Amino acid sequence: MNWQDVLAGTWNPETATNEMIRQSIRAWRNRQLAASDWTQLPDVPVDATVWATYRQELRDMMQQNDDPKLIVFPEPPQ
Repeated sequence: MNWQDVLAGTWNPETATNEMIRQSIRAWRNRQLAASDWTQLPDVPVDATVWATYRQELRDMMQQNDDPKLIVFPEPPQ
């Protein structure tokens, strides 16, 4: 995943401002967090620690760089 993929269908990557890119990345990040909430329930058959690490990487990704085009997207656990 990268910022161009996140913008697909929303804004033109050629004309998008940094703020538009940040808004799209933040919205994508929030969807990923919501979609992985179930992994933190006590009785699910996944490694909750690995998923917790991924979820923290999602939360931290917006602070990686002032330029949203340089943000590294974390990979979800398999």
